[in-house]
Amino acid sequence: MKTIDIKKELPLLILTLLPVCYTIYIWPQLPAQIPIHYDLRGEVNGCGSKATAFLMPGIGVVSYILLLFLPQIDPKRMSGEFFTNNFYKIRLVLSVALLAFSILITHLSQQHTGHS
Repeated sequence: MKTIDIKKELPLLILTLLPVCYTIYIWPQLPAQIPIHYDLRGEVNGCGSKATAFLMPGIGVVSYILLLFLPQIDPKRMSGEFFTNNFYKIRLVLSVALLAFSILITHLSQQHTGHS
């Protein structure tokens, strides 16, 4: 079993936890119901409880954990520097994308309520 390189994982962990921290920070400003779905005109056509604000950050945390340990359960045992570096790049891009989506969605939920 390969050890985890903390210096390499730290940026990914920070990117993963930023949406969680942001959601906790704005939690008091969120209303009991927040928009969770929009139609093609940008109008809200679905609302959910305040707790749904943690959905995207939660997906980011679960994705981080799964992708961290995925190489260890790979049946083909792909390894080597090429695979390791490319897999890290994929994880980094995914972390940045989930960070952007999480903050955008949370910000739009907050903006819709008039608390921007």
